[in-house]
Amino acid sequence: MRRFILLCLLLPLWLQAKELVIGGTLEPPLKFLDDQARPCGLDVDMVTAIFGKLKVPIRIELADSGARLTRNVETGAYDLVMT
Repeated sequence: MRRFILLCLLLPLWLQAKELVIGGTLEPPLKFLDDQARPCGLDVDMVTAIFGKLKVPIRIELADSGARLTRNVETGAYDLVMT
């Protein structure tokens, strides 16, 4: 019984949140890169707010073509896609 309680206490240490990689295509004003090559726009703001409330770390990458986005999805580079 003690081992079970100890396991339950230590389990959250093993379950570290993985950074979620979200991909999308450039579609101003919804998704675009600013002067410093950071993702901006309405869609980016909404996704950032949602995952910020959930306390899930994210990284948003915007591709310049749909073909590149599709290839990255098929290879597993992205966890989610904004379309």
